[in-house]
Amino acid sequence: MSPVSEYLENILIECGGFGKFQILLTSIILLSKISLTWSLLMMAFAGATPDWWCESPNYDLNISSLVPNLTIAIRTKALCNVNISGSTHACPSTTFTSKMNTIVSEWNLVCDKKWIPATISTIQMSGVLISGLLSGQFADIAGRKPTYFASLVILSLANILAGFSNSWIIILPESFRWLVSHGKLKEASKIVEDIARMNGKPMPSLDSLKALLKKDTSIMYSKKYNFMDLCRSREVIRRTLLLTVAWMTCGFGFYAILYGVDQLTGDIYINLFLLSVVEIPANLSLWGLQNRIGRRWTTSAFFFLGFISNICVAIVQFIEMDETPQSQLINGLSIFGKMAVSAAWSSLFIFTTELYPTVIRYLNIT
Repeated sequence: MSPVSEYLENILIECGGFGKFQILLTSIILLSKISLTWSLLMMAFAGATPDWWCESPNYDLNISSLVPNLTIAIRTKALCNVNISGSTHACPSTTFTSKMNTIVSEWNLVCDKKWIPATISTIQMSGVLISGLLSGQFADIAGRKPTYFASLVILSLANILAGFSNSWIIILPESFRWLVSHGKLKEASKIVEDIARMNGKPMPSLDSLKALLKKDTSIMYSKKYNFMDLCRSREVIRRTLLLTVAWMTCGFGFYAILYGVDQLTGDIYINLFLLSVVEIPANLSLWGLQNRIGRRWTTSAFFFLGFISNICVAIVQFIEMDETPQSQLINGLSIFGKMAVSAAWSSLFIFTTELYPTVIRYLNIT
């Protein structure tokens, strides 16, 4: 840890550590993320495929043997091609269950149109990728707060549901470390004063900070950093490549389970609730584990648990057993896998931030 980083850590400790200020800050950020999460996961509901049946005005015995009763809303295999009068035809009419209404049932996005919901999700996640690359650079230039606030403003223009969260973000402070790394000591001092006052602590002295900044050459707030700075040394390149693979693995596992919620047995809303609520114990467990066994071992352990559970899901699908216990087992393993992946990703987030200096830290996270 550099002298400046150690000094900043001590300043925050003198301000009361994790006190009222940090609790308020965390609450505001979590509230603002509700709208972000809703927009990101909307296709998990809107793009789900309800149970549907093909209705043919003149089907013969061949299809009736496959689907005995086309008009009763039961779970059955949907048919895109039917045998009518001895020849194969595309399904002339479809009927969807009334228990779920999505864009699939609204616009009949099955058979030759089933690619549309997946394409919408792909476009959405492509936007996440592009915005991540752009926001990293913008956050280092303009600051963390303006970047986050701007993203919510843009989101609110595209999604009215996000509008309520913007007013909360206005009262958020800028990153204390970012202000120091960019030489804005006056603004940083004001934030330290606010933190100390809200936590009921005296204002710490910042007299030694200027001297430390002059000695610490790693804090070069006059320089503008970009993604090329992640390739300046062999060690940084190695870390970046390894962490990129780890982050992509978490991303694929996390969103694959979420967007595949309609494939689980049972109510889609209850299943998504369970997949989400397991993140609470998963993240709470990190508080003790990361300080006891370290960031690397905590992250690796949850990666391993997530890998094992997801492999078991794939294996169980090929085991011949009754449908009900098989479906329940798959649901349970999927929920456990989601918990492990969530914990691994949260632990990886903290691990990543501590492997890079402040000036390029946000570039790598995004």
